Amino acid sequence: MATNSQSTLDEVDKDGNVKRTESTFRGTVSSSDPVHKPEAGRYHLYVCNACPWSQRALIARALKGLEGVIGVSATHPTWQKTLPDDDNDHHYGWAFASPDDPPFVPPGGYGSVPSGPGAIPDPLHSFKTVRQIYDMAVGPGKMSKYTVPILWDEKTKKVVNNESSEIIQIFNTAFNDVEGVGNPGLDLAPQTDQERAWAEEVDDWLYNEVCNGVYRSGFAKTQGAYDVAVTSLFAHLDKLEQVLSTRRYLAGDRVTLSDVRVFPSLVRFDEVYNVYFKCNKKRLVDYPNILNYVRDLYQSYPEGFASTTDMDHIRKHYYTSHAALNTYAIVPVGPNFLKTLTEPHDRDRTF
Repeated sequence: MATNSQSTLDEVDKDGNVKRTESTFRGTVSSSDPVHKPEAGRYHLYVCNACPWSQRALIARALKGLEGVIGVSATHPTWQKTLPDDDNDHHYGWAFASPDDPPFVPPGGYGSVPSGPGAIPDPLHSFKTVRQIYDMAVGPGKMSKYTVPILWDEKTKKVVNNESSEIIQIFNTAFNDVEGVGNPGLDLAPQTDQERAWAEEVDDWLYNEVCNGVYRSGFAKTQGAYDVAVTSLFAHLDKLEQVLSTRRYLAGDRVTLSDVRVFPSLVRFDEVYNVYFKCNKKRLVDYPNILNYVRDLYQSYPEGFASTTDMDHIRKHYYTSHAALNTYAIVPVGPNFLKTLTEPHDRDRTF
């Protein structure tokens, strides 16, 4: 069954610019929602530890203490054929594995990649690929892109939401009254009208020019598209450096959803984006305020930010999944950025 299935590498316009497709499922969980009520054990989170959008959801889940209420499954880091028995279907994407399964061969046919301990198979339906989740929800061939994270409702056998910025909002509020939540009193949302206005502004440019900007640089298919994207990326990293010179966290003196949104992109920068996506004008370590901000989050809230950072899966995924960018799936030695994050920061003394 040939399909029009695609990944972000395929979402490019005639001028070589990456044009990411918006997420399809935008439902919510709420006591007032007619279908999706908050209940322990009803919902399951499907992720890839390597994916920055997935890490947003994992951070929020951990900070709120939802581990006993919402289960999780995590894919192998290396893409595989999502319909392996169909010679006419050439889509590669997320596939599940157990840590002790045989290594996966990358899409280019070179190399051998073990999953490592971060892989968690699906306990509900023994899904082998993320594509199968969407096929169960809407029917085979109805979707063209199979993304994570996915918030799945096991009662209705439907996808509730696959947009990370909305899933973290759901996790922040929807389950506070459910028994078993570890940190129901934590509120990661901005509290005042001024904070909300600032969060809307900063979230917008951080997503478009930094979090998605690295992909617009790395997956660009013309020099012109790359030049525009990478120039804007570093202009906005400079802007972020300035913002963080005046406040400990993005909203001020406490962690909010804005920090949850941007941390995954920043923690991947020196290990992956600087090299693989050709974002090499500067490294993150060349921005003292940003570096110490990331250190602060990593060290001060380890249950959310450190515990969900799987650098093994991050490095394996990017360097082995895109044959067009790295045919032989060679994973470079890297700068050991996680060690850098354990070094002292100055944020608590500065602010």
